[in-house]
This record gives sequence, C-alpha cells and structure tokens, in this order.
Amino acid sequence: MKSNRKVCILGFIFVMAAALSLTLPIHVLAAENQEAEAEEEIVLKVVGEKIAEEITVIQIEEAVPEVKEVPEEEEKEEAEPSEEQAADEDKASEDEKVIKATVKDEEALGEKKTEETKASETEKAASGTTKAKTAAKTTAAKKETKTTTAKTTAKASYSAADLKLLSCIIFAEAGNQSYRGKLAVGNVVMNRVKSNLFPNTISGVVYQSGYSRAYGRTIYQFSPVGDGALARALANYGHRTNPIEKAAEEDCIKAAKAALAGIKATTADYLFFCVYNNWTATNHPYGEIIGAHYFYNY
Repeated sequence: MKSNRKVCILGFIFVMAAALSLTLPIHVLAAENQEAEAEEEIVLKVVGEKIAEEITVIQIEEAVPEVKEVPEEEEKEEAEPSEEQAADEDKASEDEKVIKATVKDEEALGEKKTEETKASETEKAASGTTKAKTAAKTTAAKKETKTTTAKTTAKASYSAADLKLLSCIIFAEAGNQSYRGKLAVGNVVMNRVKSNLFPNTISGVVYQSGYSRAYGRTIYQFSPVGDGALARALANYGHRTNPIEKAAEEDCIKAAKAALAGIKATTADYLFFCVYNNWTATNHPYGEIIGAHYFYNY
C-alpha cells in the first residue's frame, strides 16, 4: 500500500513536469531557456524536497508498528472473563460458602452439644438433689414411723383380756354397723376410762351398774351386759363359723385395737350413745349421728 503511494507521487511529479513543458510556447522556451532551467531546478528541488518528505513520512510510518483495531466483541471478550474462569470463580465462591456454612454448622453443633451437656449436668444435679431429698424424706418418714410406732405401742399397752372384752362389747352394741360406728362405740368406752366420772379400767367401765328408781331395779351402763348379749359374744369370741358374723367380729377386733391406740371416729370425746331417737337428739343437741346410733355428752 505504501509502495503504491510512492509510485503515484513520482508519477504525478513527472506528469506535471511534462505538462508544463508542453503548455509553454516553443519560442518562449528558447528565449527563456535559462530562466526556465532555473525555475525547473527550483521546481525539481521543491519536488525533490517534497518527495524526500513523503519518503521520510513513509519511512516513519513503516517504522511505527501498525495498530490493529480490536472489534468491540473482542474487547468485551478480553475485558470479561471466560466461561471457564467464571465457572472456576463461581465454584470457588460456592466452595467458600460451603466452608463458611460448614463452620457455622460446626459452631452451632458445638453450641448445641454444650447446651445439651449443661442441660444433662443440670438434670443430673436436679436428679441427685431429688434423690437426696427423697432419701431424706424416706429417712424422716422411717423415723416418724418408728416414733409413731413407739407412741402407739406405749398407748396400746393393753392385755389380751382388755382387747377381748372391748371387742365383744363393740360386737354386742354395733356388730351390724359400719366400721366407723364400731370405732365410735370403742371410743366411748375409752373416753370413760380416761374420765374422772367413770371407772379407770375397761372392765370397770363395761360392767358398771347402778340402781334405777325409774326402772325400780339395777341397770348396767351397757345394755348387752344385762340382756346377755355380751356374755354370748365372749363365749363365741374367736370361734365363729358364720361368715357374716366372723367378718363383723374381725372388724370389731380391728376397731378395738384402734380405740386402744387412741384413734378417734369423731372430733368430740363423747361419753354416751344410744339408738337414735328424737327425744335424746332434742335434749342433747350437740351430738352426732353415726349409723343407727346417736353419740352425745350432757
């Protein structure tokens, strides 16, 4: 491309020179030969200078490396990373995220294990405390049981004869009543033993009697003593074959033992009881009905 440019310039110069020589009249050329030669020298000099300049420019241009224009797409491709690089970067980013997530999971797991360990230790401590408390309560309960047993034994210091007599009077008075009714009768006997108004023994209380002007004869504080019911109960004690009577006697023995031990069927310490009737309930209003009996004090 640059060589063609040189040829064109040289050709233009020679064409111009030829044209000048043709257009001038021959006589003028002859007359002005010297002047024309001088001008031609000047023109040639100028043209030569121009040619030299052009040649210098061409040499300079040849010396300067040609810069190729890069299409926009190529520039974008050079500016933007390739798909493989992008994939590698994405993969590296994902790996970094995975690593961070794993670290967080491990930290969370460690915290969870720490909490579980603390909870387990707390639970063990609470369990140990509970066991200690339970053991202390059990020991205290055992001590209390021993103390209660000792007290009961002290209170229940009675003879077999007392137990038999009390069981039989309960059977004769309340054999067909509830266990509470049986125990209430036993309590009346024991309340009288403790009272200064009555004998201080079970036998003395049960067999206590006195002359009644109203009846004109001797009466007993407990009617089964006078009508023979107590004597029959004593005779059959421990030898009953009738299931109902045997079960009733067992309840009476149980109630007698409870009464001897100080167990109460009522809150008040009643000294009297009878088959419930309106006259007694009206004249002794501060009593209590248990089954068929009415328990009261004067």
